[in-house]
Amino acid sequence: MNANQNLPLLSVRNKAALAILVLVPLVTTCGRQQQPQLDAAWSPPETFPASGQARVAKFNGAPVCIDGNDYYFLRPNETALEKKTFSATVEIPNAWPHTDSGSPKFILHDGNAGFGNVRDGQFQARIACCSLDQAMGVRTVFDRSLTLSRNELVGTNTTPTCEIPFPPAWKTLGPPRIVPEEGHLGGSLILGKDVYVSYSMRCGSFYGPNGVSGTGPNQAGLLWGNADGSRWTKLKLLDIDTSFEQVLATSNNIYFLAAPGRGLEKGLKRGLRSVQLPRAMNPQPTTEIVAPTVAMNGGYFAAATEGGTVHLAWLDGRHERDHPIRSILTDTPSLEGNWELYYRHRKDSDPTWSKEILLSKGLDFTFDPSMAAEGEHIVVVFGGYKRDGIRAVARLHPSDIFFTTSGDGGKTWKPVARITSNATSGQTSIRPQVALHKGMIHLFYEAGSLVYQRRAFPKD
Repeated sequence: MNANQNLPLLSVRNKAALAILVLVPLVTTCGRQQQPQLDAAWSPPETFPASGQARVAKFNGAPVCIDGNDYYFLRPNETALEKKTFSATVEIPNAWPHTDSGSPKFILHDGNAGFGNVRDGQFQARIACCSLDQAMGVRTVFDRSLTLSRNELVGTNTTPTCEIPFPPAWKTLGPPRIVPEEGHLGGSLILGKDVYVSYSMRCGSFYGPNGVSGTGPNQAGLLWGNADGSRWTKLKLLDIDTSFEQVLATSNNIYFLAAPGRGLEKGLKRGLRSVQLPRAMNPQPTTEIVAPTVAMNGGYFAAATEGGTVHLAWLDGRHERDHPIRSILTDTPSLEGNWELYYRHRKDSDPTWSKEILLSKGLDFTFDPSMAAEGEHIVVVFGGYKRDGIRAVARLHPSDIFFTTSGDGGKTWKPVARITSNATSGQTSIRPQVALHKGMIHLFYEAGSLVYQRRAFPKD
């Protein structure tokens, strides 16, 4: 999960354009469905101050909430949180930890600050591996800066992927100069003695001395190193612009998941990409589109692994209710979308992914999915709301947190239930993060402040 998944806010220009839309008739009819019921088994909300960078991770299998130098551990009785503050040994702005759930190690990198990792025509990044002890604090294992040159990134490629139609005069200047323009690091994974960090990079294609430009080529993949930081290898996996990259491991495989970015490549097929790699790092991995109707304006998904299975939930736009005039005038993603939440899984022994299952039945809009798995138990939490005749930017609309569970490894799911009742008072509930630990669901979300609730995993 990456740090900033907020939909873009309207600019001053777009706000003015939006005012015009009151004259545009919109279709608002839909079938009536019952609001998911409030689940009363959750503990009372416990609020505490935290920044928007607060992150839930698992160390040695137990959930820990990390907010800068503040760490919220489960107390020995596992019924409450205990705060400890450690002086950071690594200062990386806007970094979120990516953990090895079975050990105290975690990765920090500077990829969540936006597309700012390309400087002086090179991809520059910083990656640090740390270890956390509840009593002793944070210890740095390694802290390394990486630089990938243009040739390491794109080789001798001089082919634009989405060329802007320039006047014929530019064609006489010969092939374009391909220059890296934007890049970032995404999800990371520690696996034994290996460290994997996903990356995405965009290039520009420049013609002539005045720098008139097109777009491309783009690529995404993994930086693969060892746990002491002494070796790093670039493994290119996709030749497209991507966002929200994540890397996970099952018993036998590594999965690289990435949503399409701006989608400007020639002939690009929409859909969430899944790349399966044997742990031996086969140099010719298989790539497939695992969610062909993933919401293009969001691309948000949640994934988790347990044993030999990878579980995936994604925001889907196949039934999106959009008004094209509104989107054109505001230059923003759909303001009245109908993003649904779908699920599927794949075992290492399976030749393909399972059939899709709709998880968000009864809701008009879903966002910010989070997932956790423990044995055959799976929980998915997400933000959402019911249609009430009011149109607003989706994640700014009054909303609640919802959840659903599966007790049989994702074959069947319980009906969606509601955790909060904030929408009725006009409050937003966003960015849920969930962890499963010894049959207990631990949930964090933002509703004015950081909120913590828990409940036992529902019995079958």
